[in-house]
Amino acid sequence: QSPQIKEETLGRREKVLARFERDIEPMMQIGKNNYKWKDGDDITEEHLRWAVWLVTSRVLTVQGSAESNDKFRLMIPLIDMCNHDRESPHILTGRAVPGGTLKVLAGKTVAVGEQINIVYGGGVSGNDRFIQDYGFLDNFCNGQADNITAK
Repeated sequence: QSPQIKEETLGRREKVLARFERDIEPMMQIGKNNYKWKDGDDITEEHLRWAVWLVTSRVLTVQGSAESNDKFRLMIPLIDMCNHDRESPHILTGRAVPGGTLKVLAGKTVAVGEQINIVYGGGVSGNDRFIQDYGFLDNFCNGQADNITAK
């Protein structure tokens, strides 16, 4: 196990538990029947952990206006339909440009029905980021990527 990944995972779990205890449990006491999972069971911390991962795996960090140093974590409709491929010629642009417009630029002619992939993490992420943020390991460096973590 990577110490960095283990530490970050435990830290994320602690934050979710604190959020559950602070925000959700009190609301469940007030309106118990309003806070049920789809099968009728009570909502648990594990449900919140799943929801947080779902958002984390689909959110992009985008620069704010040119006048500020603001960064926003946004869920952009349909962008999560693009899968990851480190070799993809297509480029996701605009997220690191203050005030930029988010676009997927085709790096080659795209045939009707052809899947469009992009490079997740700006092309510099190691597998510590991939497993934490997207839930998979990237297969690069001739299949040896699972031995690599960012320092």
